[in-house]
Amino acid sequence: MPDRPARLDPESLPDPVDVSDNTEALRAVQAVVDAGPFDATWESLAAYEPPRWYEDAKFGVFLHWGVYSVPAFGNEWYSREMYREGTAAYEHHVATYGPQRDFGYKDFIPSFTMEQFDPTAWAALFRRAGAQFVVPVAEHHDGFAMYDTARSRWSAAQMGPRRDVFGDLSRAVDDAWMVRGASSHRAEHWFFMNGGARFDSDVLDPRWNDFYGPAQREETAPNERFLEDWLLRTVEVIDRYRPQVLWFDWWIEQPAFAPVLRTLAAYYYNRAAEWGREVVINHKWDAFAPGTAVYDIERGATARIEPVVWQCPAPPGAGSRGTTTRAFASSSPSSSTSCPSAGCCCSTSGRSRTARSRPRSSACSRASVGGSHCTARPSTARGRGWCRRRGRPRSPRARSSTRPLPRTRRRTCGSPCGTT
Repeated sequence: MPDRPARLDPESLPDPVDVSDNTEALRAVQAVVDAGPFDATWESLAAYEPPRWYEDAKFGVFLHWGVYSVPAFGNEWYSREMYREGTAAYEHHVATYGPQRDFGYKDFIPSFTMEQFDPTAWAALFRRAGAQFVVPVAEHHDGFAMYDTARSRWSAAQMGPRRDVFGDLSRAVDDAWMVRGASSHRAEHWFFMNGGARFDSDVLDPRWNDFYGPAQREETAPNERFLEDWLLRTVEVIDRYRPQVLWFDWWIEQPAFAPVLRTLAAYYYNRAAEWGREVVINHKWDAFAPGTAVYDIERGATARIEPVVWQCPAPPGAGSRGTTTRAFASSSPSSSTSCPSAGCCCSTSGRSRTARSRPRSSACSRASVGGSHCTARPSTARGRGWCRRRGRPRSPRARSSTRPLPRTRRRTCGSPCGTT
């Protein structure tokens, strides 16, 4: 067996954070919602209008970087796949690092040092590529926060690189005159590590419950404590970093999330009104009511010109490895979007332009990412189940038939999930 990295030393860890009583924090959130102008109803939130800067900003950069960059095997779902018996990641992990009970996902954290991370250089690169907005991951499914959080000891600020990675990059993006955003993938953490609860692994060790947990079955609804924590972590990102793009991955479309989503949207829009800034919430599936946020079609496009702005994230290649970068395009009502397979997603800039079937913008040429456009076909209804490409649980709710974007095109990659 190859030499494996040094394991996490339990004695080096900060004390766990008690987040069991959220009464005061929730009261503060409600005060912002009550102050308006938006309240936590779909009727009120329907008054939202996407910013003009967002409609005109045709190119943005989304990026993953986290503890999964250390094993650098497969993709950013390593923390799940390494605990799923029979997967390539599981077999690789046992062969390379030993049994999961002896060397678990947490044990990669000491090697996640990021000693060469230069946020200023990153922001300069994104600006040269033509990006108008940048959306780093605040927290991925693995539960390791890349920002400085007061709600968990498991963060880049307290272990690993021991710096506020998300905050440093956000400030560099702001200094470079681009719009800063944040993406949250926390919702899936409800079930993400549950494979490790099915055999003898460190996921079952109570010392790590605050990192690996809840690790529940994905077909069960999250409980109130998890939903409160999800809301308050998101509020923390909003208040501490003031992102103008808030991007959510799948699974928030679960019915249990509906009340906290309305509260979160009202809170965010009201805070933005206080800041004097216009903001965007991106979502998948039917998580938000039509007109209350901006719809996101990952790795796909619409089959027609739509009357509302929407967004298409497209990866630079067929898969990801450790660090994942995606390009975003927002499409305004009078433009169409086509997704190049080699890393940027651009559209005509145009309320006043005629839409073209295969548009290119200067952002594409500046990024020097060229390549052929995606082969796409209209998607068809698929049953519930598992994504064949990555073994991901599919969203159990179909998209609403009343959604303004009912006809979409999907990449022919065998991955209908559109999950990140």
